Amino acid sequence: FTNAVAKEVGLAGRMHNQSFDTLIEGNETGKIDAAISGMTITDARKEKVDFSEPYYYAAQVIVVREGTSGFTKIDDIKGKKVGVQLGTTGALMAEEAMGEDNPDLKQLRKYNMVFSELKLSRIDAVVVDKPVAEAYPKQADGLKNSSPPTSEEPYGTVVKKGTADLLGKTNQCQRKLRVNAESDPTPK
Repeated sequence: FTNAVAKEVGLAGRMHNQSFDTLIEGNETGKIDAAISGMTITDARKEKVDFSEPYYYAAQVIVVREGTSGFTKIDDIKGKKVGVQLGTTGALMAEEAMGEDNPDLKQLRKYNMVFSELKLSRIDAVVVDKPVAEAYPKQADGLKNSSPPTSEEPYGTVVKKGTADLLGKTNQCQRKLRVNAESDPTPK
């Protein structure tokens, strides 16, 4: 998806391995032309960057160790040790449920670090995007998705504020890719 959008809008699509919490800053400073990284469209983020039309709808869920119960809604994390990726909507949701600056909320830069803390029993649960929750436990034995979706969140491509031409091309390309995906009879 990223390479197709980059090619269509005339950018060199390069994957950068950087922390999620630095993507908006990188876009604001011009280090990144666009970011496609499961970025939820929020009002707070729209103050700093422009977003494409939504290309995907995700949700936050709770992941725990196998054999753990009692985590079916976001309020169940209160009074527990919880991990999140820094700068994500999962972090915001956990802060809202647990209280800002709660010492039991561990915010780390990468999801793999958060899941490692869970596997090592240093935290009780992880609040994370549903696509990550579905993929990561398959790679890491002993973890499971514990809750139904706790929210619905639109993902959008991030572009620097005021780059209407790039934003328009991005939206046009994403619409084209959605139409092509919907008309493709190949099972997903």
